[in-house]
Amino acid sequence: MKATTSKRSALRHFRHLFLLGAVITPVCWAASAAKPAQPAAAVDRQLDGVAAIVDDDVVLNSELDRRIRMVQQRFKDKQLPPYDQLRHQVLEQLAMERLQLSLAKQRGIRISDNELNAALTKTAAANNMDLLQFKNALEAEGTSFDGFREEVRNTITIQKLQQQAVNSRIHISDSEVKQLMQNPNSAFGSLKFQLHHILIPIPENPSPKQIDDAQAKAMQVYEDAKKGADFDQLALAYSSSQTALEGGDMGWKSTAELPSIFTDVVPTMGVGDVAGPIRSASGFHIVKLVDRQGAPNTVIEQTHARHILLTPSAIRDEAQTKALADRLRQRISNGEDFAKLAKEYTDDLGSKVSGGDLNWVNPGQTVPAFEQAMNQLQPGEVSQPIHTEFGWHIIQVLERRKEDMSKNMLEAEARNILRKRRYEEELQNWLREIQAEAYIDYKY
Repeated sequence: MKATTSKRSALRHFRHLFLLGAVITPVCWAASAAKPAQPAAAVDRQLDGVAAIVDDDVVLNSELDRRIRMVQQRFKDKQLPPYDQLRHQVLEQLAMERLQLSLAKQRGIRISDNELNAALTKTAAANNMDLLQFKNALEAEGTSFDGFREEVRNTITIQKLQQQAVNSRIHISDSEVKQLMQNPNSAFGSLKFQLHHILIPIPENPSPKQIDDAQAKAMQVYEDAKKGADFDQLALAYSSSQTALEGGDMGWKSTAELPSIFTDVVPTMGVGDVAGPIRSASGFHIVKLVDRQGAPNTVIEQTHARHILLTPSAIRDEAQTKALADRLRQRISNGEDFAKLAKEYTDDLGSKVSGGDLNWVNPGQTVPAFEQAMNQLQPGEVSQPIHTEFGWHIIQVLERRKEDMSKNMLEAEARNILRKRRYEEELQNWLREIQAEAYIDYKY
């Protein structure tokens, strides 16, 4: 039996950190025509049992069983779909992940150990743990840390592939930017909406019957949601969206960041309302407004800061790195030039040449531990060594200012808003295209 598909899973905090999007991750799709050849026919299926063939690669039954257990653990307090249906959803997710990892390898996309360790440390911090505590917590739940580490590496790899592939397909004109800026209803980030979403897909070049069948299915799911059925469970059972295995959770979107197909619908919805089905090229969408927030102030306080970053390495462990940070902090207190020491010692290659200068920093631009320490400093003051997931920082605040958003910043924001609006739909289109070109054979 042939088809195509996918989605992903891991700890919820990790998913939200990387759905920046966006991200990131695979999507479940409807069946499509496969290539006539079977490139992976020589695979020995007796070793572990093959759940799906994906071009020259396979998804093993052991991988499928492990992912199903993760989904069951995450939704242990909810009623899951019938096992066969859940297995179908998860297998499609794994197949699309495998396809995208293969494409990433072809494009030379690699995730370094340093980048991976930083992501894991950030995930641990989001769960109020250090990395060792996080590792122990995973293993206490029966999850292999090494396996989770590779899942994180794969997730970041897929995110980078998607961003690279999709952003190259999106083109924003100056006239579109100007039109958005002049639109009195665009309200740059004035409201934010927490959305959950279900996509009932249609295949590439659908027949009238395929469209009618998808619309009927979408209408039935919509009616169930309107009658009070658990939206997360409906998404888990039926959705082919990027966030299906997260209960359809799209996170928070500002008015300007809403996908184009939702811009006329979501702002008029009340909390708890369900809208749809909404037709797009990828299928029929059902959206639920979970919560909403008011507008932030456009006047921000910027901080001009510089820092020295010291990162543990193969030749300098954590304790040695902290000791070096303490010595450099003392040398600065004794009157040595901060910029000169930064040029000599910092591991931040981006600011090394400028003596650690970060220029003007906006709120939310740095990791929380760094921002908190920076905000406690007066202009001219130097921090004690501060630890973040990137290493040890010595921070100096040079000056502060309150700044309204300039015309250049507004233009950049408008361009980014337009890109975000188109990203999700363009991602769906790209995934459908690569799926249609792939050989995927599910062993149901």
